[in-house]
Amino acid sequence: LSFLESTHATSGDSVWACLSIKTHVDFQLFAKTIKLITSVGNFKVSSTDLCFDKAQLQSWLKSTPSASGHAQVNFSDGVQFTPNEVAFILTEISLPTDFSSVALGGTAIGNNFYTPKSGKITNMGLTHAAGNICESLQEKVTLNGKPVPISSLPESSASFLGGIPFVCHSVEMELGSPGGNTSSQSNMRLRVEKSLLLTPLGRSGNQQLQMEECGYMAHAWSRPDHQLWCLGPRCLRILGPRPQMDITNLTEPHTNGIAIEGTVNRIMFQLQAGADVDCRGVRLSIRCRNSSGATSSDAADDLTSEGVTPVEPGRRPFFVKRSDNDNSSQVDEEDNTPLPKGWEPRKDVSVDESSVTSSVIAPHLEAGKSMLLPLDLFRPLHQTGDSPESDSCMTSYEITISYRQVRTIKGISQSSDLGDQVVVIRSGTVTWISPFTAEFSPINGNQKSFPCGIKHSSNMVQSASNDPSISSPLIAADGERIRMRCHLKAKELGSKVAANIEHILNENEPNEEQKYLYSSADSNLFFAQSEQGSKLSLAYSITAKTSANVSGAMCLGAISIGWKPAGLSLSSEMASTDGNNSMLDEFGLAHGPLILSNIAPMKFYGPRCHVLDAPFKAKMLKCPSAPKVGTPFRVSYQVTNQTAKSQTLQLSMNSNQRGDAVPASSSELLIAGKMQGEAQMGPWEEKVFSFTFMSMIAGKVSRPQLSVSSGRHQTWVINESNNLSSQTLFVLP
Repeated sequence: LSFLESTHATSGDSVWACLSIKTHVDFQLFAKTIKLITSVGNFKVSSTDLCFDKAQLQSWLKSTPSASGHAQVNFSDGVQFTPNEVAFILTEISLPTDFSSVALGGTAIGNNFYTPKSGKITNMGLTHAAGNICESLQEKVTLNGKPVPISSLPESSASFLGGIPFVCHSVEMELGSPGGNTSSQSNMRLRVEKSLLLTPLGRSGNQQLQMEECGYMAHAWSRPDHQLWCLGPRCLRILGPRPQMDITNLTEPHTNGIAIEGTVNRIMFQLQAGADVDCRGVRLSIRCRNSSGATSSDAADDLTSEGVTPVEPGRRPFFVKRSDNDNSSQVDEEDNTPLPKGWEPRKDVSVDESSVTSSVIAPHLEAGKSMLLPLDLFRPLHQTGDSPESDSCMTSYEITISYRQVRTIKGISQSSDLGDQVVVIRSGTVTWISPFTAEFSPINGNQKSFPCGIKHSSNMVQSASNDPSISSPLIAADGERIRMRCHLKAKELGSKVAANIEHILNENEPNEEQKYLYSSADSNLFFAQSEQGSKLSLAYSITAKTSANVSGAMCLGAISIGWKPAGLSLSSEMASTDGNNSMLDEFGLAHGPLILSNIAPMKFYGPRCHVLDAPFKAKMLKCPSAPKVGTPFRVSYQVTNQTAKSQTLQLSMNSNQRGDAVPASSSELLIAGKMQGEAQMGPWEEKVFSFTFMSMIAGKVSRPQLSVSSGRHQTWVINESNNLSSQTLFVLP
């Protein structure tokens, strides 16, 4: 018995086989019934099957093998065997679906009836020609029919060497005389064992290690001389039910596995039923686990691995779904995470295999049809003063689609109580990012030209380090107005930006009219954040106050951003072909970050600044913006003593860095005034220091730096060497 179409088949399939029986007697024999004794059960040869001699078989093989071919003989009354000739019988065998009672010698069947316990994949004898196919590479094998290279096989034998062998051991026939005599007394039962064929393990007959024997090509294709090679192998490997549903993640190519915090992110899956199977009772179960950014990607992908760093409480991502009440605000019961209005946590999500729950997503998916399955995730925004970049998070998920797979015959499905229970599993990983990044910086830098004598280590005259490249803490005097700059940049989401800015508020601004730093509805000066790499720069000012915090430190600004994610939508061609779209809601074909109506604003907090009491107040009174060459001009500074004590000031006007006693005048710029010396100030006294300059050349001229220090506190009152850019004059001709 050999099989015409393939080296392997799926349980429940109908396969064509050719049975050859050769007689060794000089008289005719007539078989009324023929039964095949095989490794997976007994099968009766139908009376409507086709019987040929060798010439008729070769002619039939050359023509189209259909029921309407020529030289076909039906044996409704039996098969007549010609003396010393071979009869070829073409029969269709319906493979069983239950193999629980099949014994395979030394390789007994375990819980998985389709996978042997001791299959060898390292031996070159186990070939695709003997029915050994790799389950994960099955599509690639069936396209070109070539064997799978040994180097591409998986390490686990269970995923490669699957199925059980279907081999015919013997034939049982009921012999009788032709005609209408049906008396059982005149009939004779005859059992014919198959001939001894080549075996690579040196055995013959019914092997004790049948599973291993049938895995070798030499054994599977061994045959007597009268059996043609084109009639296929004599071993057919029966594989377990294979799900014919394809699950495609339609969102990942557009987002690269990125999800945006602060809004619901939709992953759209397409479930495509096989061309000749109906899917009944389609159910969904989800497993997921969250890990912080410190976890390796391999550990994050494996839902069963240990040692995963947990996510901080209150910011755990989880799967959500639309709630019945759109105006209610739900809270996650596990860590009290607030959800957007109209959303609630899913109930069919588990973190381990001990508590798996499932839900019905479709009662029936017809053969060849598809449907869309949206799955939604949510993670709250980072709303603290710390940097959100250190709080990266990954969500690993695994969806399981289980259903009853019912075969269809010519477009008509079988009875609904039939079919195989199959499972399709898809896994993926989502990386969470915030929609924007913010960079804050003082417009005049951390080092000020007018520190006003603040008593801080960074403002001491005899500081331990005067290197300007070394960053110093941000300090300010009480009541000082600090000008800040903020750069906002939208992160990337595939080929687009993650979000667009609607408006920006300065929450620390007491004046309501000046709170709005930017509004897309009221301003035409700014473009929408629609291209990657674009930045939005903002400037604002804030008054430093010691009362802002008991520790003397305050946050330089709190920026609140109203935003909406960049919407993604599938094309209408990707819509389900079954026409019901039962899983879609008001968002339709939208996927990725959803544009909700109640997205919480994102907040960024400026750097921390130490606010101290200043004994002095200093500022520049007068400095021309564009003096003329050869014309004298005046630069004035005002210093106020804000204490009840007399003060001594050390004054120096130098052309180099602080402390260098280098004459300020040069051939380019002439200076008149008190270049160096001391000045006494009484309590609450105000003093003005003036200098007269005259430039001898036109163009860019460097102005000398003024340094004023307090003798009592040994701190800088004026130190223009901290800001060299402000010391440049542009002299007109």
